[in-house]
Amino acid sequence: MNKEIQSSSEINGTEHDKNEDIVSEILSENSFNMFIKHQGRPLTTPQHLSPFINVDRQKYFDWEQKNSFNRAFMDDFKKRMDSASFAKMRGGISHTMLTAQRSFPAYKFLVKEFINDEWTSAVSPHKAFHRDHIVHQPMTAYVAMVLLGKSNIDSSKNTTDQSSSFNLNLLGKAATLLREGPDCQYLRDYMKELRFPKLVYNGQFSQYLAEMCIKESTYLAALFHDIGYPYQFVGKIQNNLREHSQALVSLDALAKSIGSIYKNRLVFHPLDGYRTHSRSAPSTWDEKYFKIIKEGLRSTHGMHSALNFLFLNDKIRKFPDDPEQSPLSRFCIEWAAKAILMHDMCGLYISKSKNKEITFKHKHLRVRFRTSPLSYILVLADSIQNFGRTNAKFTKKVSTEDSSIRIEYGSKCSKVKLLFNKKNKELTIVSYYPSVRDVIENNQQFMPEQEQLLFHPDFGYLDSAGTGISRIRLRAALDT
Repeated sequence: MNKEIQSSSEINGTEHDKNEDIVSEILSENSFNMFIKHQGRPLTTPQHLSPFINVDRQKYFDWEQKNSFNRAFMDDFKKRMDSASFAKMRGGISHTMLTAQRSFPAYKFLVKEFINDEWTSAVSPHKAFHRDHIVHQPMTAYVAMVLLGKSNIDSSKNTTDQSSSFNLNLLGKAATLLREGPDCQYLRDYMKELRFPKLVYNGQFSQYLAEMCIKESTYLAALFHDIGYPYQFVGKIQNNLREHSQALVSLDALAKSIGSIYKNRLVFHPLDGYRTHSRSAPSTWDEKYFKIIKEGLRSTHGMHSALNFLFLNDKIRKFPDDPEQSPLSRFCIEWAAKAILMHDMCGLYISKSKNKEITFKHKHLRVRFRTSPLSYILVLADSIQNFGRTNAKFTKKVSTEDSSIRIEYGSKCSKVKLLFNKKNKELTIVSYYPSVRDVIENNQQFMPEQEQLLFHPDFGYLDSAGTGISRIRLRAALDT
């Protein structure tokens, strides 16, 4: 069979599964459902360090009176969607809301607009192609947990568990970087600003505690990494109308205001070169710093997601009188926000023109595992999570009597298989599609470009040095 439309049975029958150097993991809606239902296993929702903020009950109550989320709101969507797609959406919302009760209470006040934006994006022409984000977020959190793998403690307790054969051990590697990695010194400096005990920010805390921090922060970031889409949609409308109105704030003014407000927060450290040279920065640096923020507000949803994730938490947390606030839990919030920001900044780092020419915009925005392990894991998980993502398809019935429009909800990708070669250290991400056309389009057009921009070992957005992964490859196969 043509290599562009290789089938799942052929891949399963090749050296991938016969070679003892290859370990694999299949990710699908079924495996995700098992993940969120089986409590008590290593890959379930981490909830040890939450709640991440101490909520000011009066602030929360006042806000709750103005924002309500109830079943009646969901009934309007039930009328507009087929039963299977609605059930999937409701399940994604339920899981996210349940986790948010402890990890992100203010999400309750945003979720209605997040769902509204999903519907608007699916059926309106303002986006050329839209895929689900409601279920995508918890599924991305699941993928991120698979990538992290088990801790050494978990592995030693479960040496006979066959499911542990695929383990990239990114959890242990990221935890070691957090504790003592030279390129993560800015994280330990930030711990000091949050008034961690001296032993902690000096790196003298347990590997287990560091791994717990990694897991909690990763799950938090993945579960809410796309909440900025409603804000981006509103911002796009404002950008189009700004020249026609005196009432709208200019994007330059907005970027400077936001850049000043969040300059000392961890979320903007990547824009500032991770503060490694901040004391000797040139006098012109602020101009470039505000330019990056302006570009991020205009062209990414990640910046909107990160900033509003912080703002919604800030709005209800106790401050400044909060002696019971855990600095470690507070750090998880700040670190998650930084990962959320960086998951969508590839376009500000690198671009490819129609004539195939590669251009680098802001080279210091490249996501390096040794510098930003959490951001690296989120970007990788987000790019892998392609299975089960619902999109709307429109068909027009043309006849002499009827020209009605039909909306069908479905998913292009059925499952994803991760293949890791322990000998040459290559990670291959195989996405399966029931449609031959989708397989060919991905193998010939979409995946080669994505692989180059995201995963090229020399200049891709993700720098895998330190992960034990030599190269990441993308492939599409026919699901038979």
